[in-house]
Amino acid sequence: MATPDQIADYVRFQLAQLSAKNGHHEFEHLCRHLARGAICPHILPATGPVSSGGDQGRDFETFRTFLQSAGKHATGFLGTDGNIRIAFICTLERELPLKVKSDLKRIRDSGFPGSLVYCFSPHDLPVAKRNKLKTTAAENFGIDLEIFDGQAISELLAQRKHFWIAARYLSIPSEILPEVSSDAPDWYRKLLKHETEESEALTFANFIELKQAARYATYNEEVRADILIWRARLERYLSADQPASLQRKVRYELSVASIRGLGAADDCVGHIEAFFTAATSSADLVDIDDAVLLLAYCHGGVLAGALHIDEIKLSTWAASLQSEIERRLASTRSENDRCLLLQNRGDLCLRVTHGMDLPAKFDEAVRWWLQFAAHLPKAPLFPLDRFSEVLTACAEHVSDLNAYSKLTEIIDREVSLRHGKAVGANRCYQRALVSAKAGRIRMALRDLHRAKIDWFAHGTLGASVLAMRLIADCYLQLRLPAAAKYYALAATILAATAKDDAVAQLLPASLLKVTEADYAQGAWFSHGALMPLVVSTHTALRHEPGDLDIHGDMAACVQRFATIIACSVGADSRCSKALWEFAEAAGLASYIKGSLARYMNEWNGKSDDALRKSLQEDLTSGAFGDTGHTRTIKWAALGVTWSLQFSNTREASCAAEGLASTLQMVLAEFSDYEMYILPTTATIFAELAGTETPEVERLSGTDANHWRVQIPKVTPSRPEGYLASDVFALAVQILGELALLPRADFLKLLDSSFRDGITGKVFVASPFSNLFLSLYTPDIFAEEERRSFCAPDARLDVPPTSSVELSWRSARIEKIRGETLQDRLHSRYTTYTRVLSRTLPRLRREPTFVRVIEELRRRGWLDWHILAAVFSITHNYRRTQTEEIALLTGQQLRQFASAMLNSPEPEDAPEVPLQLLCSYEELEEHRKLNMTAILDAMGLQLAPGMQDMNAIEQFLSVRTGYWNEDSAHEDPFTC
Repeated sequence: MATPDQIADYVRFQLAQLSAKNGHHEFEHLCRHLARGAICPHILPATGPVSSGGDQGRDFETFRTFLQSAGKHATGFLGTDGNIRIAFICTLERELPLKVKSDLKRIRDSGFPGSLVYCFSPHDLPVAKRNKLKTTAAENFGIDLEIFDGQAISELLAQRKHFWIAARYLSIPSEILPEVSSDAPDWYRKLLKHETEESEALTFANFIELKQAARYATYNEEVRADILIWRARLERYLSADQPASLQRKVRYELSVASIRGLGAADDCVGHIEAFFTAATSSADLVDIDDAVLLLAYCHGGVLAGALHIDEIKLSTWAASLQSEIERRLASTRSENDRCLLLQNRGDLCLRVTHGMDLPAKFDEAVRWWLQFAAHLPKAPLFPLDRFSEVLTACAEHVSDLNAYSKLTEIIDREVSLRHGKAVGANRCYQRALVSAKAGRIRMALRDLHRAKIDWFAHGTLGASVLAMRLIADCYLQLRLPAAAKYYALAATILAATAKDDAVAQLLPASLLKVTEADYAQGAWFSHGALMPLVVSTHTALRHEPGDLDIHGDMAACVQRFATIIACSVGADSRCSKALWEFAEAAGLASYIKGSLARYMNEWNGKSDDALRKSLQEDLTSGAFGDTGHTRTIKWAALGVTWSLQFSNTREASCAAEGLASTLQMVLAEFSDYEMYILPTTATIFAELAGTETPEVERLSGTDANHWRVQIPKVTPSRPEGYLASDVFALAVQILGELALLPRADFLKLLDSSFRDGITGKVFVASPFSNLFLSLYTPDIFAEEERRSFCAPDARLDVPPTSSVELSWRSARIEKIRGETLQDRLHSRYTTYTRVLSRTLPRLRREPTFVRVIEELRRRGWLDWHILAAVFSITHNYRRTQTEEIALLTGQQLRQFASAMLNSPEPEDAPEVPLQLLCSYEELEEHRKLNMTAILDAMGLQLAPGMQDMNAIEQFLSVRTGYWNEDSAHEDPFTC
């Protein structure tokens, strides 16, 4: 081994030889790889012969080359670091200042969007000349120039992580090698020094050791330079009389190490081609497995510029693998082989190419993997570790979430059966982190619930608390703060009562999540009341509690509290005084006083609308909503704006917040289903009662959706757990009354949700009431005090907004009971024209009705709207004028209406007064009544008492094109 100075000196010597040998191509490659490792990973080479100008205008991803006709011994490349565009110059010419000035002019004149240029030269440049050249670049060209001369390049290449570049492109003797990192494992250091490549026995056992060493170097940057050593020792297996199967394995390892480790694999193209040629004809399925994985490496290498192989060749290899896999699938009888082939067939879908529809490819892979998963019970020893990791990586790309969820559920079950529930739970947890990072909160929530249930059942309390806290965070991101509060409370109480010190350490973060949920639902007085407890637990249980740079969640909580106090100034002085007392008790008063001016200036400088908009980003309910005699909790989800009103007492708040949390969790769980929810408002008046079971009553006499809910008080005969199941049923009932899905179908969804484990998601650790009353003691809740404060400032009230993932389903309904909308519209014209065979001719002759038609069309009515309203008026009039028909009810009345739609008007039918048919009010009323008939024809069902016609009209307008969907027809109102 050589010292860094010895290596740098030798590298410096070899750099100087490049000019003598006209080695500008080698120098270009060396500089490009050095720039990737030391400056910027995203580098694009200038392609084509340098002396002829190369391919100077091609696009690659977001990059564009800029060099025009370069000198004979100069070349360049382009990079990006975030939003910074960087150009690179590398030249062997000795007259560096003159050459650099010439290149900088060409860069500027080319329109290059960046202002940073790096120059590489193997020749040394004195400091004075270097600074002068940098000044010239800045003043004359507006470019920030950095220069790497021979000395600087040598010192970089002498570093172990970059040394492989020197070994690759310069003539470096074998004895010139950096010291092995002290962090490398003993077996690795021993193997590196153990034998020279000449004396090493070419046994399979030695191959396995070399393979292990090469992979360690590939995935550990500090020893990546050793890859060239391992490559040389592995290549000896190709020149000897070794089995073909072993040579295939060697070629695979050489290729992966070069692509993944060195990022330069063009000299391995021969190995790659030989491997694919042999692998597809091999009888060993492991070779197919390796080939699929190597193909993925090749595609990634091509995109990264580490490998140059024609896309057509890669596609040919992929087609050959696909054909071979499917051929073997058709003939194999081994379940283990079938599983491996199905897994490989899914993996093959994921080869990355330019312009591919990535989500569609992932969905295709999932469909193959579902077949693979179906055979796993018959292959109990099939390894799942690698596949579980692939499945986790897919979480941010798949678009068919239902299929992916089904797949993960099967794989998690198999992993749990083979390795225990704790291992399966950890897989769910890791996948949830990937999903959450990608903004797929519902998917993350689903996996976190699985992890929580398995960890809890396995007795892994600390992991369960962590999962609960992350679940609370997911609910917050879905803008469901009551649900978040339930899980945060559960995590808090479990951590507070845990005997394990490691679990107790999770208490501060869990309690902070409770305050975050309170803040989001406008319970700002409760947030303030908890601050002394928050600070005491933070101080007692956290390392360096005063350093808020370490504890970001605590810093955010203090900022929220400062905002609360700032907003209380100018409102109820008693509330503001109470909040300051909380600040004093928490030891935060001096800090908040020091920053209050900034917060006050921020809020006072905003208009009422700007203030609400700012608050709306964080809140779902109005600020200080937990003060005064009555409290309202609001949120929005699935197209419905929810409002829950109740008396602001400790006992009523406990019951009502429990109902809100249950309802919010039900909404999140049912969001995967198409329930045809009406976009409307729902107001629930909750009150404590002496009833045995919860009772819900829909209030009539209004177009709004109002319910009165009576929640029994907790008694020995009605314990919390029993009551919680009744509250769940109540929440499901209210949701069902806002859905247009027929009752029988809704019950099927409910049954499906039970099979999916909804009870384990809406009930956790302990009933909500137990958790709430444990934390919000009478002293903390301060019922009399908070009720005495004035009602919240109207300026601080905000309308709730839904999260994107829980927004209203607005996709068009393309078919109704198997019939397209166009077909149904055409049949309407035919039907109405036929059944109004006497009325329409009469109306066509009436000038008044002709004027009505013109006005209705001006208002946007389509002809089928008018026909439907005319039919409805006619049907209703005749029903009331004919005694026998007037007595019809229920099924008999529906049969009468059906008969009218299937036959022309009778000759003796009563004639409808013209004033009814020409009345805008009558026509409008019956147009709206007809909307319910449209829903019925679609197979949808209004709940009893649903009278929100505006919501029905919006549903039909958006989802069926009610106001713009028409079909070609003759004018039914002209003679």
